[in-house]
Order: sequence, then structure tokens, then C-alpha cells
Amino acid sequence: NSELITKKTIYTKILTLPDFEALSQVLPMSFHRSHRAFVVNFDHVSSYMVRDLKMRDGALLSVSRSYQRSIKEAFHQYLIESRELEK
Repeated sequence: NSELITKKTIYTKILTLPDFEALSQVLPMSFHRSHRAFVVNFDHVSSYMVRDLKMRDGALLSVSRSYQRSIKEAFHQYLIESRELEK
């Protein structure tokens, strides 16, 4: 099962790995995979810690070991790009 959680609704759907890979290719640049079963939207992340992403609502999302480096690099790049857009 996978869940897409929006501000108002939780959508649940069973995704196979190929479905999940295809989905990650069409999502906006602010979405990144943090775990085999999770995709996170950086627009809702307040901070990054080595093993967790802290969401703006205070929730912590795990970052698996295999995604720690890519999440760190992607979140850093996201912060740089979002600051450039604010200028």
C-alpha cells in the first residue's frame, strides 16, 4: 500500500515498484524519494537531520540509509533554488 496525503484527504493505492518508479519520474522537482516506500515533498519539510526529515507540522519522516546521501544533496539543492526564486 502507498498513501498520498494532502491537506484534506488521504488516498491509498497499492503501487508496484515499476509504478512507483514511473510516478517518481513525473512528480515536480520538489518531490524526492527518502525511503523505498516514501516520496516526500520538500515544500513541506522544515529541516533535514541525517536520518529524518522534519516536516512543517512537526512529524518526522525516516530517511533510509540508501537514500541519505541523495536526500541530503537534493534538499540542499532545493534550498538553494528556492532562495534564488525568492530574489
